[in-house]
Amino acid sequence: MLVERKTLTQRLQQLAETDSLTGLANRRLLDLIGQGLDNRQLTGIDVGLILLDIDHFKAVNDTHGHMMGDQVLVEMANLLRTSLRSNDLIARYGGEEFAILVHDGNMSDLLALARKIRLVVQTHLFGTIDETPLRLTVSCGAAQGQRTKNGWSSLVQNADAALYRAKAEGRNNVRYASESEKKASIGDTSEAAQSASK
Repeated sequence: MLVERKTLTQRLQQLAETDSLTGLANRRLLDLIGQGLDNRQLTGIDVGLILLDIDHFKAVNDTHGHMMGDQVLVEMANLLRTSLRSNDLIARYGGEEFAILVHDGNMSDLLALARKIRLVVQTHLFGTIDETPLRLTVSCGAAQGQRTKNGWSSLVQNADAALYRAKAEGRNNVRYASESEKKASIGDTSEAAQSASK
């Protein structure tokens, strides 16, 4: 009885922390680890975050159907798993967006990793239900920060702003959080930070 209860508890925890489609960590687990509340995969507080978004994913669903869209998400998850180190945390962040949390990622290494992922995806042929190969691209936003409750919020905000710029500047590229975005995310009230956040 006690063993069954422990097994059930572990299974429920796994279901609560895993994206059911891709098998990756979900946003809930990413947030726990990012806030320093769960140390299963990462130690230390200095981290790098890459947010990546599949470009024009709506067109995949519209052209090939939602089953194909799901297949692309699963294939993307597998592609990310094989492209990253075992101690990097990959999560499905939402929809067609993924997050990669990197231990001790200095900015040059973080950008190199984001560029590597972008190239791997760009050169990969995704399989389709009708066996027509499909090429996709991703846009990436990168930022550095800390795994603390307040630090995590700023880190996500900075990576998201960089991702937004990558999409706005033509997609299929990598951008990093600028100093003005970093200042804006921590509540800088200077005129330069306010204009940069608009």
